[in-house]
Amino acid sequence: MKKIKLWLLDTPVKFKTWLGTKQESLSTETSEELPLDFVKSVKRAIADLPAPPTHQKAVQAAFVEAIARWRENPDAPNSLVILGSPLDEMSRLFRDTLEAWENENGLRVRSVKSQMCPHDYAEIKTNFQVELGVGEGFSPDNPELEARQETIVIPRLDWCFLRCIGGLEAIELLRDTIYKDASRFWLIGCNQLAWTYLDYVVQVSAYFQQTQLLPQLNGSQLQEWLQPARRELKLYFNGSLDELDEEEQAKLQEQYFDRLANISQGITSVAANLWLRSLYSESPETDASDSPDADSNSTVQPIGQGKANLPDLPVLLPEDRYLLYSLLLHGGMSLSHLALSLGETESNVQARVHFLWLNDAIERDRNFLWVEPAHYPRISSLLAQNNFLV
Repeated sequence: MKKIKLWLLDTPVKFKTWLGTKQESLSTETSEELPLDFVKSVKRAIADLPAPPTHQKAVQAAFVEAIARWRENPDAPNSLVILGSPLDEMSRLFRDTLEAWENENGLRVRSVKSQMCPHDYAEIKTNFQVELGVGEGFSPDNPELEARQETIVIPRLDWCFLRCIGGLEAIELLRDTIYKDASRFWLIGCNQLAWTYLDYVVQVSAYFQQTQLLPQLNGSQLQEWLQPARRELKLYFNGSLDELDEEEQAKLQEQYFDRLANISQGITSVAANLWLRSLYSESPETDASDSPDADSNSTVQPIGQGKANLPDLPVLLPEDRYLLYSLLLHGGMSLSHLALSLGETESNVQARVHFLWLNDAIERDRNFLWVEPAHYPRISSLLAQNNFLV
């Protein structure tokens, strides 16, 4: 098999482990507050989880099929777009998937990191021209089938534009380049909301003809994906483990994760957030050492797992809907880019950002903002009810 060069055109991966989440939001009305160190430890374990095997298999199968057609048929499409939710970690998914494929097929991966979002959006087009080697008079040197050995990967198309005047130049350049250059294959990730918007304004689906939607995870798939983060916990289910045999525990787990998959829409980050919110410290009278499975020397605090529920949204002003839409459109962004996308001053936007952060609707890491995953299902429903392009 011929080796194919793979260029990974990536962006800085945003820190979405929500280590700064407000602690009071993680406890239930009838439980004790989880220790902060415990919460941070679980969040780190979640952040270290690889992309779900179900998603990796879906991407790899679609990619292998599409790239085989492209190398055999001169008229085959030369791009594949993987569509996920605004909260899916597409950079991680592509990295995990392609590393596994590289090990099996001898594919050489080359990473080309373009400093795009949350940096100056106006530089994206220039960065593309430099890194992709395109510009005025550009034409592929080797358009023949035997020369088709290069794949360029762009995990976050939603970080390659900004909803403002002049903010689509990089998308237009990329669209025209893919149309003219059949010697390269393009593997692109994008969230569905951004794809809908781009198709409305620049008709991207006419140029990027192959798309693959990431499947929603079911309960058993979520349970399998979260298992490494759950493995070290001694979880109690509405009482002591003494009261439940293995079959009853398995049944409760199945019911729990089926519900979790339903309310989270099968989105991993939403499910992980809701799962963590459902954990609580057992009451003092419950002793982990009472469990027949407990180590007599163990100091692990017993943790209860209650019912997973979607949190209530705070009262939102009409302008808050546009703010949340912009954050979802781009999968997160800086305050300055958010203000540009809304056509407002940073000071005005910052006031609403602070309100939404205090009320748990959004999260931030320094100057980077994103929608709180637990609120995504209700926010997306609210936007759809108010005629946003979702």
